[in-house]
Amino acid sequence: MVLGFTTEELEKYGGTDEKVKRLKKWLPEEKLPPLTSEQILLFLIKEEEDVERAKAAIKISYHCKRSLPKVFNKRKLDQSFYDVFQVCCMPEKTEDGCVIIYVSLIDGDYRKFNLDEFFKGLFMVFEAEVYHQPINGIKLIVNMENGGMWHFAKLKFFTLKTSVEYFQSGTPVAIKEIHCLNTNFFFEKILVLVRPFADKVFLSKLRCHKPGMSWDEFHANHISKEYLPKELGGTLPPTDELQKEYINKLNNLQEYFLNEEMQRARI
Repeated sequence: MVLGFTTEELEKYGGTDEKVKRLKKWLPEEKLPPLTSEQILLFLIKEEEDVERAKAAIKISYHCKRSLPKVFNKRKLDQSFYDVFQVCCMPEKTEDGCVIIYVSLIDGDYRKFNLDEFFKGLFMVFEAEVYHQPINGIKLIVNMENGGMWHFAKLKFFTLKTSVEYFQSGTPVAIKEIHCLNTNFFFEKILVLVRPFADKVFLSKLRCHKPGMSWDEFHANHISKEYLPKELGGTLPPTDELQKEYINKLNNLQEYFLNEEMQRARI
């Protein structure tokens, strides 16, 4: 299985060659998939080239992927996903080299809400953003506006717990900030569930924004408007236009997602 870049192309990470070799040798000892040098490099970059931390991240990543087949297997999003959720990536990186991902619940009908599908789509986007090259990190924006009490009733505790574990430790890219917009009863109840098993670092990345907040204040304190869509007071196109482009990007990566799943089966 290959990514859209090679370690040879990334001269600034040239000093990691020996560390990549050490991790490749370590993988069979832990009964982990035969990761490519590029996959290993992503974890090393995320963990600031610390081998032991990279080992821990890889182990957690593949533990979570084994534990949640409904989230990490058969990774193809159909129209039913996009009828309920909106997900897209801003076309420009921020000044600090981060990618901004926006996700929103656009259909408030709780009967259509599926937590497995939500995390499947979100984690596909995480991997899509490091397919072509490593990035400094992700700043995630989650719009909670249409969530309510009945959505909370449909949450699956094991899926939520394991997804948070993957979120905070197992992703192949650093999550720098998580901005939750229009926080309400639904969000507060989720936070009560999450706090016991979320670590302090993960919780410190959460930024909660109540309905009716000032976009000027958000731009001044968090993310400049030139990196945000029209709905968030930004200068970029609206999210429905950005999503149309992003659907094509995910569709073009279907071979990668299939190969990645097959790679995990070769243990």
